[in-house]
Amino acid sequence: MIWVLFLWLGMAHATDETYRLTWDLQVQNQNVGRRILVVKDLEGRFKRRVMEVWTEVNASMMGARFTYRQRLTGIANGGPASFHSVIEQSGRPKEIQGRRAGAGWQVSIVDKGRARSWTLDADDVDLSTVDLFNPDARTHLTRLQTVRMLSAETGDILEGDIRSLGPTRLHIAGRNVEVQGYALESEDTNAKFYFNGDGLLVKYEMYLIGLSLTGTLSTPPPKGKDEF
Repeated sequence: MIWVLFLWLGMAHATDETYRLTWDLQVQNQNVGRRILVVKDLEGRFKRRVMEVWTEVNASMMGARFTYRQRLTGIANGGPASFHSVIEQSGRPKEIQGRRAGAGWQVSIVDKGRARSWTLDADDVDLSTVDLFNPDARTHLTRLQTVRMLSAETGDILEGDIRSLGPTRLHIAGRNVEVQGYALESEDTNAKFYFNGDGLLVKYEMYLIGLSLTGTLSTPPPKGKDEF
C-alpha cells in the first residue's frame, strides 16, 4: 500500500522538476560516490514537495570494502517530511519507512527478512533527514536550538543540541559561496551542516555506515533572489 501511495504521489499532477542537485561524497578527501537530489512540486488542493534522492558510496577502509546504495523518496506537506528508503549495504538489503500517522509517526524497518514497526508521538520528531535537503521546510535546522531528527538512513532519532559555527566561505567549482555552519552535537552524534542564505544545504559532514562522510555540492547553488 505504501509503495502505491509513494508511486502515485510521484506521478500525479507533477510539474517538471523544480531543480536537481548533486553532492560529491568524500571520505578522508577521497572521492567515494555521489548523492543526487531531484525536487518536484505537486500542485493540487494541497501543495506537496517530492524529493527523490539517489546515493551511491564505494569506499575501502583498512583493507575492507564498503558499498552503499540508497533510493529515497520524501514527501513534504507542511510538516516534517515522510519518507520511504530502500538501502543496499554491502549486498544486504534494508527498507525504512517513516510516515505521519494521525497525530504521530509510524516507523517501519524490514531487515534480514524480518519486519518491525513502532509509533512515535508528534513531539518526538522535529524533522527528518530528508528535510535537510529542502530549503523550504517549515521546520528548518537553522531555526532550532535542539533537534530530534528521524533518520531515513537508520530509522533512529538523532537528538542533540544545535550550535552555530558562524559564517564561512566555501569554494565550489570556481565560485565562492557564503554559508552559515551548524553543528549537531550529542554523545552519540557529531555532524556539521552548511547552508547558504536561502537555506540550501551546500556541504555536510556526518557518519554513514561507520564512515565519516563529507558531501559537497558539485556545482554552485542557484543564485538567490538578492544575488546578482
